[in-house]
Amino acid sequence: MPLLLSRNHTSHLWMELQWVGLGDGETIEFVVKEKRMRRQQVLQSWWSSSLGEYMCSVDGYGCCPCEGPDGNSETKQHRLSSASGLQGVGISVHGQFRVATEKSVFAMPETAIGLFPDVGGGYFLPRLQGKLGYFLALTGFRLKGRDVHRVGIATHFVDSAKMGMLEEDLVALKSPSKEDVAAVLGTYHTQSKIDQDKSFILEEHMDKINSCFSANTVEQIIENLQQDGSPFALQQLKVINQMSPTSLKITLRHLINGSSQTLQDVLTMEYRLSQACMRGHDFHEGVRAVLIEKDQSPKWKPATLKEVTDEDLDNYFKSLGSNDLKF
Repeated sequence: MPLLLSRNHTSHLWMELQWVGLGDGETIEFVVKEKRMRRQQVLQSWWSSSLGEYMCSVDGYGCCPCEGPDGNSETKQHRLSSASGLQGVGISVHGQFRVATEKSVFAMPETAIGLFPDVGGGYFLPRLQGKLGYFLALTGFRLKGRDVHRVGIATHFVDSAKMGMLEEDLVALKSPSKEDVAAVLGTYHTQSKIDQDKSFILEEHMDKINSCFSANTVEQIIENLQQDGSPFALQQLKVINQMSPTSLKITLRHLINGSSQTLQDVLTMEYRLSQACMRGHDFHEGVRAVLIEKDQSPKWKPATLKEVTDEDLDNYFKSLGSNDLKF
């Protein structure tokens, strides 16, 4: 059974190691691809994948096929993603095995650029503990190191210094089963001691997060934060007030809907949202302000939550008919 081990290097060199079954034997095929794409090209091609195949964006540096949203693909694989440093969430979070290190950083900051947590964010975020996923989606808060494992985004935690050894041990497996891969990862995870006794960074705030972010409207979440009045709540209020009002409302409905949908349904919804965002104002303005000109002063239109009507919101979620995403 093939195994795909993926790693995003700081040089933006994308390396895939994949066992490919050939008759009765096994051979190891190393595929090294260098992907250097301009940010503008990436934004235009984020969702332009072949409709019959689920594609994952790798932090804006290219795409590679992986298992479909129902866990199936024509070529069965165990896919393991090692997120040491910054890596596109889409290539890792839906994988069978997800390894974090002390260098890992996780964030879904799309509301800051007029978008929404895509790549299946509407599926996995509302399934995190309590209202943590809603908090992460609306604020773009960063989780680092062992915390990425603690919340369930990663399945294992391994010291970054041992990642090379881990890869070697995985490559050395013969016809690996799911249990074989899990056993190797489990051994390295158990041996890791970095930050083992360090508490979860949001542990003392989880009650506030669960309370404030349980509302069904962004306006009510803001009111909850204002009423709480704690330094933590006021800091999140300050962050949220900088985000695109349209993106905030899209994101909250996106997660509420996704909490009871299949991954396929969520990806269909996200494709609709992506096309609507491309037609709108805020996505282009957010990319300009944050990624291109970097003045960090986006001019959102509409500029306030009150101006984003339910009718406006409904239009983002409308079916695209024959142009809907197909699997």
